Amino acid sequence: MCNDEARDYLIRLPNVAHAPIRDSQELADLMNFVIFNLGGDSVPDDARPFQAEEVARLRARPLRAGAPLLAMREKLVADLILACGAPDNLQAFYAQKDNIAR
Repeated sequence: MCNDEARDYLIRLPNVAHAPIRDSQELADLMNFVIFNLGGDSVPDDARPFQAEEVARLRARPLRAGAPLLAMREKLVADLILACGAPDNLQAFYAQKDNIAR
């Protein structure tokens, strides 16, 4: 939630963009609940809630199900760790994953 590319990714994911919730405000409300209520302390203090207009715009450009979503996510997370910081457990997970892959 600390940069626009990561925010866009959350809404453009196929399971979110193609959700059976057709009303963009309802989907924004659901995503805000998941992020701000379930996300708890992991949400940056300056995170902006999703707005209906933003959700509608992003849903119009969904990521394709066959796209390399995992690779996109890994790059976003790595960028976010560097740019925005991250909880120690997340940094440790990605550091361990990098060491295993080498």
